Amino acid sequence: MDKQNIDNMTQLSTTFSRSFRETNDCTVRALSNGCHIPYPQAHNILRKHYDRKHRKGMFFSEIMEVLCSEFISHDAYKNGTMTISQFCKRFPKGRYFVTIRRHAIAIVDGVPQDWTTTKSRHHVWLYGEVKEEAVRMTNAKFEEMKNSKPSELIHK
Repeated sequence: MDKQNIDNMTQLSTTFSRSFRETNDCTVRALSNGCHIPYPQAHNILRKHYDRKHRKGMFFSEIMEVLCSEFISHDAYKNGTMTISQFCKRFPKGRYFVTIRRHAIAIVDGVPQDWTTTKSRHHVWLYGEVKEEAVRMTNAKFEEMKNSKPSELIHK
């Protein structure tokens, strides 16, 4: 995905967030950008399946269990934690959900879909690669994935 499309997706998320009069919606934006689905659909999934309240944040790890093939804890690194900058260099291709302290973001092809930048020194707590079937998923597909076996948290 090229930089122009990524910028457009981020701007579109911001526009929808404002139209919904939302705050604390990083999980909605991460789901929308990471799975390449419309913001209203991501908003509806989190409200319906995770009881996300309007203008209230939520933990993203439950969603990662459903939509990531596996997700890896920050303590998986022997030499301390990885920063967003290091993550983007290490994983230049693919779609990832990443959590940092009190925030969730999507990183697509090495570019954060958020206010964070590729030079960010925020430390990664959890990350997981988005399953192929989650990209452009429908609400019915999400329900099917949610009812299947959850992903495993890996500590390396």
